[in-house]
Amino acid sequence: MKWSLSLGKPFGIAVFVHWTFLILIAWIVYMNVQQGQGIEETLAAIVFVLAIFACVTFHEYGHALAARRYGIQTKHITLLPIGGVASLEEMPENPKQELVVAIAGPLVNVVIALILFLGLYFTGNLYFDAEQIELGYLNFQNFFLGLMAVNIILVVFNMIPAFPMDGGRVFRALLTFKMGRIKATNIAALLGQITAFFFVILGLFYNPFMIFIGIFVFLGAQAEANQVKTKGLLQDYTVREIMMTKLPIVQTSQTISEVVKIILDGQDKEFIVMENENMKGILTRNMVIKGLSEKGNNALISEIASTDFPVLSPDQTLNDVYHKMMIKKFDIAPVMENGELIGVLNTENISEFMMVRNAMDKNK
Repeated sequence: MKWSLSLGKPFGIAVFVHWTFLILIAWIVYMNVQQGQGIEETLAAIVFVLAIFACVTFHEYGHALAARRYGIQTKHITLLPIGGVASLEEMPENPKQELVVAIAGPLVNVVIALILFLGLYFTGNLYFDAEQIELGYLNFQNFFLGLMAVNIILVVFNMIPAFPMDGGRVFRALLTFKMGRIKATNIAALLGQITAFFFVILGLFYNPFMIFIGIFVFLGAQAEANQVKTKGLLQDYTVREIMMTKLPIVQTSQTISEVVKIILDGQDKEFIVMENENMKGILTRNMVIKGLSEKGNNALISEIASTDFPVLSPDQTLNDVYHKMMIKKFDIAPVMENGELIGVLNTENISEFMMVRNAMDKNK
């Protein structure tokens, strides 16, 4: 990922830490220096924060592995200064499955907190060393007791019923048992935005960091509502209804300069690449621009076309197709029926269709 450092692929899921994480470490060092702490205390504080983010990573793996149980893959896990994000390809629409995936993360923190509690209890260390805290020291006892407290806080915070937090998804799943998913999402998203407003207010009077959390929650709730609205607009329609039957075709034997002229003279920006009557790949404007800069205008289309592309059925739902094209970042896909190329669909088609449907719905 751009601007991120890879930490490996445990369980086959890539973990990245965003560069802004360095700002958090720098802030910890700065605060400890300001308070007159030495190198040992500063290092202990950094290790404590890293331990917290290890718990956050386990939390995200809880979501990812639960989703995998239902056949949903996770593209990657990213650690940010405000927490972690498991980028699932999708959330299950079945409310029972969504409930399991959403609650799996907080349950991991419950288990971690319980293990720490039992360890501290049986070693007789289930209390804070107040004297060490006053001196600014993070000793063994306070380290693990503090980590237990953080995991409890993570559970409580994440279970607030507001998108995009886990509690919002749990709330949506529970509502979906009683009403449609779209209505349930709108209610959960509205509650998320109201919660975001209170986070911002708290941030203005107490901790400015809460303002950033409020903005994150508000945008996440809005994004979730928009995503479900999009699915609602597309779920009752098929590829056949909006595919283009006038096919934008180029041949493998054509040069980049020829295709550049086609792009400049017309409206087509994506193409199906053919070799005589056989389909060989797809070509987008970005591929043409990249090929022009790397190979020159006399290079053949066969040298720059992509052979990795989805083939659609005309009876697939637009909702399913749009989601897959967005995940895989395909701008165009051929439509085949009985082995014959009958049309083509691009993301611009779908976006225009959504705008029309949205306008029609508003006029009802």
